[in-house]
This record gives sequence, structure tokens and C-alpha cells, in this order.
Amino acid sequence: PRSTLSSSSAASDVYKRQMQAGESFDKIKKLIVVAFLTLLIWAYAYLSLEEMVQRTGTLQIQCSRPDLLVTVVDRVEPIRLDLLLKGQASAVAEFKKRWHLPSGDPQKEKLDFYYDPVEEGLASPGTYTVNVLEFLRESERLRLLGLTVESCSVETIEVRVEKLVEKNLIVHCRD
Repeated sequence: PRSTLSSSSAASDVYKRQMQAGESFDKIKKLIVVAFLTLLIWAYAYLSLEEMVQRTGTLQIQCSRPDLLVTVVDRVEPIRLDLLLKGQASAVAEFKKRWHLPSGDPQKEKLDFYYDPVEEGLASPGTYTVNVLEFLRESERLRLLGLTVESCSVETIEVRVEKLVEKNLIVHCRD
């Protein structure tokens, strides 16, 4: 019976009950943390659902300096690009919707890219190899669309940069 217990034994019982209550509270905290982490993982998995879409685009050379002549070696411009794009399902759906708009609609999405060697640090005369896939992956436009390029039909192109020199010519007109 309780009346026969010493005071130290009663204190021990109180301590044990407090410990059990603390352990229960710790279990509840752990359960809440696990539930929260599970919800975060589910949300992340939902948001990372991605889709792929295949489309055709073009690449053209457009130099911002009038004293340079830039040409693509052994290719005709515009260069046709078969692209495999990836993005979140909502971004791909929005892109497809804008892709199918009528031709005159200003919201219509086209995949026309312009390569400026000056912006890419290639302003000196010479022939350069351009990694097209890397160029497209760094595209601000695709980033704003929420898309990334997974593959491209044209891996590299050769670009020739020539410095134009102003010369005075005498022209004689004869009849």
C-alpha cells in the first residue's frame, strides 16, 4: 500500500510520471515533424512533375557591330533546329497554347533565336565553334517561359567573324 512507501519512493513515482509525460510530448513533436516533412516531399513531387514537348525553331546570326561581317560556315541561314524542351506541366501547357495561336497574334510563341558573337565575346576576327545546345540552355527567353532544352538537332556551328575595312573607291561611269 501507498502508506508504507517512503517519501523518496513517492518522489521517484512522480519523477517517473513526469518522464513518461515528457516522452509522450517528444513523440508528438517527432510525429508533427515527420508529417510536415512528408507534406513538403509531396508538394515538391507535385511541383516537379515535368513534361516534354518537341518543336522546331531557327537560329540566325545577328551582329550588333556594323564593322563586323559574321557568317555561318557551310550552312544556310536561318538554321533549322529540332528541339526537345522540358518544363513543369503548367509551363509546357502555356507554351503549347501560345504556340498554336494564329500567325498575326502578338502573343504567338516562336522559337527564333539570334546569336550575336559580340555579346558572346567573339568580336575578334576568326572562325569559332559555337555550342548551340549550350547557347540555347543559357537563353533568357526560354528561362522566362519556364522551359529548358534537353536536346537539339544541331550540336555545333562554325561562325566566321571578319573585320570590315572602310575604303575609298573611285567609280567611273561610261556609256
